[in-house]
Amino acid sequence: MDEKSKTICDGQDKHTLNNSPIVGIVTQLSDGKKKEHGQEFIAASYIKFIESAGARVVPIVLQQSEEHYEQMFNSINGLLLPGGDPDLLESEVARVSKIFYKLAIKANDEGDVFPIWGTCWGFQFLMCIACNKDILVSTPDRRLSRKLIFQPGYEQSKLFRMSVASEEIVKILSKDAVAFNNHKDGVTPEVFKKYGLEEFYQILTTNHDENGEEYISMLEAHKYPFYGSQWHPEVTSFEFSSRFGPHLKHSLNAVRASQYMANFFVNEARKNHHCFKDEGEERAALIYNHTPVYTGDFVGYAQCYFFKTPSTL
Repeated sequence: MDEKSKTICDGQDKHTLNNSPIVGIVTQLSDGKKKEHGQEFIAASYIKFIESAGARVVPIVLQQSEEHYEQMFNSINGLLLPGGDPDLLESEVARVSKIFYKLAIKANDEGDVFPIWGTCWGFQFLMCIACNKDILVSTPDRRLSRKLIFQPGYEQSKLFRMSVASEEIVKILSKDAVAFNNHKDGVTPEVFKKYGLEEFYQILTTNHDENGEEYISMLEAHKYPFYGSQWHPEVTSFEFSSRFGPHLKHSLNAVRASQYMANFFVNEARKNHHCFKDEGEERAALIYNHTPVYTGDFVGYAQCYFFKTPSTL
């Protein structure tokens, strides 16, 4: 792919939105019974979350070469880093995420908009990679929904400025406990400041864990289209298992808040004009080539996509 096609494909105008965006989602290594179905997986709720906002999805499988990921980066329009529990700096998931993160930094510096959204593990990764250190501390909040505590300056943020987010969305998130959390660790504002992350990120919201400890629950980068939530907006509309506990909300307000996050991120991906070299390559990469498996009887997720990929390393 030549230099021009990295940022704009034939027939597309870089000054208009790309209304056929494709978002990559990084896989996680399977564990437990999930191993019986494939080496890697993506919970289907992440895929539905992106599709609900009008984008398509490409799975970013592990154990591939850096050249493969560079080609994939130049073919997709944004990246979602999902939840999980791999090592934040040394795991294979982290290796792959680092490659995309560095490519996104370079691309955005050159005016080629490439957004990243991190959820739970992905949210934590975005902070840890920015200071190249695992800075997590214990902030347990297991299967609990919270009201977001908005921080000063949030109304000037890209994610929540009033020209983008309606007053009603902010009201829902601040007055109704619709942000579903399920994590054992997080980043406190004190740790965030200790490692100088305020120079890179703006804290948008915080919450308090089961023990009353304050942790960061949403942020965005000052300079880059990087966004993150410690909570899980993708589960609200698509997960109903009792394994998530009784606090997962499916109310109209909860769905509206979740859908806002999907719409915002996908609209950021519309600003990118990367594309596959031809229609056949695009079709071969899309999630439609894979069939979800019902997993509700052994994990919380109703469905997962599984992948068995030979290493090219």
